[in-house]
Amino acid sequence: MTHFIRRLAVLGVPIALLLLTAVTAQPASAQPANTGSPHGAGAGAGAGAIADVPAGPATLRGRVAHPSRESAGAGLTVALFALGADGRPGVRRVQSGPTGEFEFDRISNNPKTVYLLGVRYEGIPFSLRTAFDPGETVRTSVLEIRDARAQGGGELEFGAVEIRVDRGCDGARISEAHSLLNPSEFILFVPSEERDKRSPIARVPLPAGASLFDSAGTTLSEGIELRDGEVLFWGPLHSGTQQLRFSYALTAQDRRIEVLRAFPDGAQDVRILTFGDGPAPQGDGLRPTDAVMVGDLSYAAVSSGPAAPGDEIAFSLEIASFEENAARLELRSATMWLELDDAALDVREQFDLVLTGDEPLRSNSDAPLLCLPLPQDAEDLRFSGDTFSMGIQPDPTGGLALRGPIPVGHSGFALTYLLRSGSDGVRFAREFPTGLSLLSIYIADTGVLTETDRLHRRRPVRTSDRSYIHLEAYQVDPGETVALNVSSLPIARPLPRTASVGFVVLSALVAGLFLTAPLRSPRAPDEAATTPTSTTSAERASLYAAIRDLEDDFETGKVSAEDHDAMRAEMRQHAGELLRAEREAAMSPAPAPTPSPAPAASPVTACNECGERTPPDARFCSQCGARLDDPADGGERAG
Repeated sequence: MTHFIRRLAVLGVPIALLLLTAVTAQPASAQPANTGSPHGAGAGAGAGAIADVPAGPATLRGRVAHPSRESAGAGLTVALFALGADGRPGVRRVQSGPTGEFEFDRISNNPKTVYLLGVRYEGIPFSLRTAFDPGETVRTSVLEIRDARAQGGGELEFGAVEIRVDRGCDGARISEAHSLLNPSEFILFVPSEERDKRSPIARVPLPAGASLFDSAGTTLSEGIELRDGEVLFWGPLHSGTQQLRFSYALTAQDRRIEVLRAFPDGAQDVRILTFGDGPAPQGDGLRPTDAVMVGDLSYAAVSSGPAAPGDEIAFSLEIASFEENAARLELRSATMWLELDDAALDVREQFDLVLTGDEPLRSNSDAPLLCLPLPQDAEDLRFSGDTFSMGIQPDPTGGLALRGPIPVGHSGFALTYLLRSGSDGVRFAREFPTGLSLLSIYIADTGVLTETDRLHRRRPVRTSDRSYIHLEAYQVDPGETVALNVSSLPIARPLPRTASVGFVVLSALVAGLFLTAPLRSPRAPDEAATTPTSTTSAERASLYAAIRDLEDDFETGKVSAEDHDAMRAEMRQHAGELLRAEREAAMSPAPAPTPSPAPAASPVTACNECGERTPPDARFCSQCGARLDDPADGGERAG
């Protein structure tokens, strides 16, 4: 962890100023600020995602002052950024009063808490650093603002140039610092709306082949623009000397980088820094000088002396080869967990690294021991705590670099990052420098669709809170790309109202025709009866489908192991009984059909008086009216 923090210090990132610039860059109307008196700051006003400054008994008051106009500091949003003793940042804002006065009360007076006051005036940020002395509870500060103007003629002076080279996996990252001196009392600044008509304050051409340009995190980053291979600086440049910093990557050719630097405005001195005991840069007119400390790291230095306007300096540098490490160092396996949401694909990766031999692997320079490519659009890169012990860092030319020491045997390291997703999902592609024996990928099953030609689908995996789609690839070759497309399943859209009503009416009509079919059609005299064999076969097929569903439910954690075993045994036993019954029915001869019994003849009755034939249930003769004898009473009817 310490090694990584040191490397961040080498980058020279002013974290406090960067955060202050971010909060003061927002318009005051968009932030909840104190109303009424400008004195007293509401806790956390406008802090957003950052907490309020540390609380305490102290008060920090002051005034936004202009050298010639007292009212210039009125009504401005003043931001107070705090970096507490515990390393946690905090932000609070207030509005300045009619004469520029402001006050932040109930804040910590811990001397280890660093405060940074900031304000924007006419689009230019102004800042002031301060801290409380031991025991001090009231501190007063004056935050000075000034007018700006575009460069008028010859005010700017160009000082020394420092070029630092950090070797990487496929080349090097070049970091440059140009000293700019503004001797005037004005701030040199070209507003964005005037940049098409004016020249920049400073212009620095980049060498051919430069890529991955970066100026983020520097004090002058807001005014830096890359256009047509040139770095243009538009300001603001305050009075005094400041550093114009930026970096870029150069790809090696035949394990060497070639750099040609032009200085159209000249330089008082040009120094080239290389890390540690690595190879020194080669070029005409370069002479060794004293080592330079960057943070707490030592860099060897060579100098070319002053450069006149229009001069060029050329140098080359050897880049280390990784072939000598390939025989001992191998990535054995990799396991990755992916989760897709509406905004991004969250990626977590864990690697098993194997080093053979008897001695740990170390590097005597800044050249990495192993390079791991990453997707170019990876964001929010993070590492596990034990990963830093092997010197893992973002590579100067992209990806990751392991700089050692790497211990003998098995070692593990893990990292996480995000890939932005679009309407069509995310294409996740990875390649590995030493190849892999096994690549396992688990995708959170949140309703996603996966497409791949290289990975093989395995059974789903269930954890305590989630189901994962499981994909695997064996024997991934060095440099081979394994690609996977991950997208969300489309959401079913509701039918239009007219279609829904039509569907209901059609369903009702079909149901009515089905229910009235027996009333409209006579029943066929000889309907084919369902055989016992076909019924048994259909029931057995249903049982087989139920068993398959039970296996899927068990694999995804919907059914416990105990219930799974009991239900599976019961269904398999029933299926076996149905199969035996089906086979026995197929071997036995079919029974002869049973003839239907003839309908019984109705009894014939007649009147005893006149002999008229009468219905069986009649009690009186319809011809003569005589009473008929009831058989239940013992009477007889004539046949």
